[in-house]
Amino acid sequence: MLDTWQVAELMFRSRPSAVRHLRVRIQAGLVWRFVHDNDSTHMAHYEVSATGVRLLAGRLHSAGLAVPVALGREHRDQFEVNEFLVGLTRAARASAGSAWLYGWRRGEDVTVWLFRLGISGVQPGAAGVWLQDGRALRFLLHVDEDHVRAGAETSAPRPVDALSGYRAASGVPAGCVLLLCPTDLREQQAHEDLAADSLPVPVATTSIDRWAKAPDPSGPIWTVTGQSRRRLIDVASS
Repeated sequence: MLDTWQVAELMFRSRPSAVRHLRVRIQAGLVWRFVHDNDSTHMAHYEVSATGVRLLAGRLHSAGLAVPVALGREHRDQFEVNEFLVGLTRAARASAGSAWLYGWRRGEDVTVWLFRLGISGVQPGAAGVWLQDGRALRFLLHVDEDHVRAGAETSAPRPVDALSGYRAASGVPAGCVLLLCPTDLREQQAHEDLAADSLPVPVATTSIDRWAKAPDPSGPIWTVTGQSRRRLIDVASS
């Protein structure tokens, strides 16, 4: 699910162009359009229809390409994950060829990929490779949740609890784990826990507030325990 501006950023470069192309796809029954009742901005959101999912899966299969496990389905933390994707796409476009995003996966596709590599007990929101200035960083993106799930009698889990599966792995197929925290307090708690018990790979954190104030997530908004803030491409550097 993407809103109008996100579709424009990812595919059409301008909002009028995005709206024009989306209208055609809506009329063809490939895309659904809706507006949230509680959204005072009346921003339109778009989702691939069942017909669109079926046709897209057929096209991918015919081309010999893998069909995503959860194609067309909602996934965990999709708002933050989509914003992250849009932000890196924007950064790549503005870099005039010095940066780009490669190998993007999201949701269940990442979980299945990791499980096949022998890593379980983790649920990243996305994974990919960020290339900038001749260097590459393979990352796994996690979104920290600070709320208690319905029916639970305990407090919210620690930020690093969702990453514990990496400790039991024989290897992690990434140069870093990115952790997006909802508050500064949760970010601080994550670093305290990581200082006491680190992961096999660097963990770089940022808060929702710091991310929202930055032009995009590739900038110096990431913090590795015990270090100053760094650009995304620099978080795994010693």
